[in-house]
Amino acid sequence: MKNLHHLIAWLLFLCLSAAFCGCKKEKVVENNLTLRYQDGKFRIAQLTDIHWGDEGSDTVLNCMLIEAVANEQKPQLFVLTGDIVTSGDARKGWQRLLAILETTKIPYAVCLGNHDGEAQPGFPADSVMAWLRLWGKHCVTLNPAPDVHGFNTSLPVVGATDDSVRNVIYCIDSNSYPADSALLRYSDYDWIHPDQIDWYTEESRKYAEANGGKPVPSLAYFHICVPEFTEIVKQPLTYGRYGESCCPAGVNSGFFARAFMQKDIMGMFVGHDHSNDFIGQRAGICLGYGRQSGVMANSPSAPMGCRLVELSEGRRAFRTWIVTLQGEEPAYYYPMGYRNGQCRETLPAVAFTPQKQGVAYTMYSDPTAKDVKTMFERGGIIGRGVWSNFDRWTKVPEDHFGLVFHTMIRIDETAPYRFTLTSDDGSKLYIDEQLVVDNDGSHSVRERSGFVRLEKGFHRVRLEYFEDTMGSTLSLKYCTPTMDECRVPDSVLYLPE
Repeated sequence: MKNLHHLIAWLLFLCLSAAFCGCKKEKVVENNLTLRYQDGKFRIAQLTDIHWGDEGSDTVLNCMLIEAVANEQKPQLFVLTGDIVTSGDARKGWQRLLAILETTKIPYAVCLGNHDGEAQPGFPADSVMAWLRLWGKHCVTLNPAPDVHGFNTSLPVVGATDDSVRNVIYCIDSNSYPADSALLRYSDYDWIHPDQIDWYTEESRKYAEANGGKPVPSLAYFHICVPEFTEIVKQPLTYGRYGESCCPAGVNSGFFARAFMQKDIMGMFVGHDHSNDFIGQRAGICLGYGRQSGVMANSPSAPMGCRLVELSEGRRAFRTWIVTLQGEEPAYYYPMGYRNGQCRETLPAVAFTPQKQGVAYTMYSDPTAKDVKTMFERGGIIGRGVWSNFDRWTKVPEDHFGLVFHTMIRIDETAPYRFTLTSDDGSKLYIDEQLVVDNDGSHSVRERSGFVRLEKGFHRVRLEYFEDTMGSTLSLKYCTPTMDECRVPDSVLYLPE
C-alpha cells in the first residue's frame, strides 16, 4: 500500500512537473505567505546538499523524501540549506525540484551553497535567485536584503492567534569562494561578511525593539558552518555522526560572536559536510548539521533524510530530530541538551508522606579538605539545622566548612531531568543514592550538569558541598523538555522523615 501511495504521488509529480516546465510566467511571483504557529508549535524541515542532477534516481528518491516529510511530519516551513541543484541543466533541475515543493503547498526558504552557481555556465547564483522569483509561488525568500553580500532574509514567525512575532528565522548566505584569489591560500571557502553581520544585527535590534526590548528567540540557517562548530566535536553533550572534518572558512568573521552578544539566536543549522549530522551547544547556542538530503552520501548507516526543528510558542526552546524514509531518529532538546534514550532507566518514586517543607543540613569544618569526601570523613561537626533551600545559608564560617543536605524533592511529571550545580568550591548531587552531578574539587565558581529520568512522586536528595577559601557559592537548578530551567523552588523540597 505504501509503495502504491508513492507510485501515485510520483505519477502526480510527473504530470505537475510537465505542466510546470511547459508554462511561461510573465511576471515575478508575489505572495503574502505568513509563517504562523499552529496549536502552539511551529515545525521546520531542513533539506540540505541535495546535489540535484539529471539522473532519474535523484528525482524519484527526493520526491519520495519530500512527500513523506510533508505528509507525515507536516512542517510549516521547508528550508533548503545549499548545494541544491549542482549539475546538469540547472534551469530544468530547478523547475523539477520546485514542482515537487510546490505540490506540497508548504512555504519554503532557499539558502544557496557554494556549488549552486556552478551547475552550468551562464547560470550563476544571481540567475538562480531570479529563477526563484519567477517560479517560486510558495518561496518566502524572494526579497533578500539589498546592498548586502549574498542573499539574506529574515522571516518572522507569528503567534497562532495574533500577529506578534514569536520567533525569527534568519536565512543567511555563507557565500562560495573568496573573491580575492590571493585569499584562497588561506581559506578554501568564503565567509559571512561584515555587512551581512551588520544587517543581522540591525534586524535583531528591530525585532527586539518591537518586543519590548527583549531579544526574539531566533534560528539561523546557512550552508557552510562557522568555525565554532569545530569546538563542539566529540564533546560530552554533542550527539550524532562525525564522519568528516568540519570545513568552515579559514576566516572567523565573527557571526557567532555577534549572535552571542545579541542574545537572540538559539541555534545555527548548516550543511556542506555530507558525513556530519551531529548537534551540540557552545556558549548557550545550539550548533547542528542537517542530514544530507540527496543520493550522493546515501548509505545504509546514514540514509538520506532531513532535520526537523519544532519550536514551542512562548518558550525559548525547541526539539530537533532527523527523519529518513526508514523512520525517525532520537530527538534532541534545546536548551536542555538531552537526547532521547540517554537515560535508560527511570528511578522509581519512593513512598513518602510530606509533613514540613525545607532541607536538613549538617555542617562540618576542616581547614585541610580539598574535596567533599575529605571534608566529611575528617571534618568535625559544628552545626545542624533546617533551611528552606540549599542556597539559604545563615551563620556559616567564612572558609573551610562543609554542608551535607538531606531533603525529599517532589517531582510533578515523569520525565528526564537535567540538574545543574553551580558551586565555589566543590559539590556533588545524589538522587536516590545515584550520583547525578559531580562538581567536586577546590575551584572557583563552576557549573556542572547531569541527567536523570525520574518517576512522578518523591525522591531522596543528598547534596554535599564544601568551601575551601576565597568566596562561597552554591545553587541548584533543574529543567525538563517541557519546563524551562529554573532554581529548584522551596515549594518542592520537604524534610525527610
